[in-house]
Amino acid sequence: MPDTSDYFSFYNLPQGFFPDEKLVREGFINYSRKFHPDFFVDDEVAQKEALEISSYNNKAYNTLKDFNLLVPYLLGLKSVEISNEKLPADFLMDMMDLNEQLSDLESGSEISSEKENLANEIAGIREEIIQSLKSAAIADNLEEVKGSWLKLKYLQRLTERL
Repeated sequence: MPDTSDYFSFYNLPQGFFPDEKLVREGFINYSRKFHPDFFVDDEVAQKEALEISSYNNKAYNTLKDFNLLVPYLLGLKSVEISNEKLPADFLMDMMDLNEQLSDLESGSEISSEKENLANEIAGIREEIIQSLKSAAIADNLEEVKGSWLKLKYLQRLTERL
């Protein structure tokens, strides 16, 4: 029976914000093959267990491969709460500026090169935040990881409006 205490243990991986994608995929494929419910049609108990493991495998894989799911999952494992957090005022001011620019673009009077410039600006900010998150993860500064992740979520909402 696989270790289902957490998704990292399930795939025999160290906990971290940047798991080896190849090992995650290999773990997923191995469990998919080993515990496919169709292999246990003659044994109702074994089939139920296979269904549970298969479901857990899917959740583990989807969480570990999606950074937006992985960060809150791992912070939760480390007992770091992320609800109702406030972002720094300077970041929020920068985001207000970007929101205004985006609103201007949405009015339709600006040309696509301005939209591209804004997308590039947001991408640059995103890359800086990712680097900050990586540094914080290496230093095991979970509060900074949380703050960086919240900033990334904010930027993602802006990017979706582009």
